Amino acid sequence: PKGNQHKDDPKYCKCGRPVKLTPDTVNKLLEAYAVGAKDRQACAYAEISKQTLYNWIKKTPELLDRIEDMNENLPLKAKANFARAIHS
Repeated sequence: PKGNQHKDDPKYCKCGRPVKLTPDTVNKLLEAYAVGAKDRQACAYAEISKQTLYNWIKKTPELLDRIEDMNENLPLKAKANFARAIHS
């Protein structure tokens, strides 16, 4: 707030940077990791910096778990598709 403004004041300023950790941004990250993207590629797709990603992971470890799940599932899906192609 500027000066002596109180949060109930209609002129109260909610200053600061907008939050980037939105469900849409997380979904973009997970989409990128699901197709094998590396951190730099996933961040570019989600329109965030790598440092922002690392800060989020530090604050919300469950995000790292979701990213690791995406990275681990890709090889399994590829192997399953390969096996289906061989046995078809």
